[in-house]
Amino acid sequence: MEVLAGVMRTRIGGRDGEIGAGEVLEVPRGVVHQLWSAGAETAVLRWSTMPAGRTLEWFRELAAATAGEPRGDPATLLTRYRDVFRLAEGQP
Repeated sequence: MEVLAGVMRTRIGGRDGEIGAGEVLEVPRGVVHQLWSAGAETAVLRWSTMPAGRTLEWFRELAAATAGEPRGDPATLLTRYRDVFRLAEGQP
């Protein structure tokens, strides 16, 4: 992930950090990670997933469900995309 504008807070493998404009973050496969905006300012990211797998499909389905136009049963998203997205153990 490359931050194009703003600041993102990160939690990678249980360690908290922050990345800002011009910085790049690489998350190794299988490492639990979270990112969120550091404040009221909107952050802009360029996100690449390699190999891509079904990540783009996951985000498209998530966006459709959020917009009220689900492509399938939203309750099954985590099951259908378990190869792409997994909740970390102990997380809500």
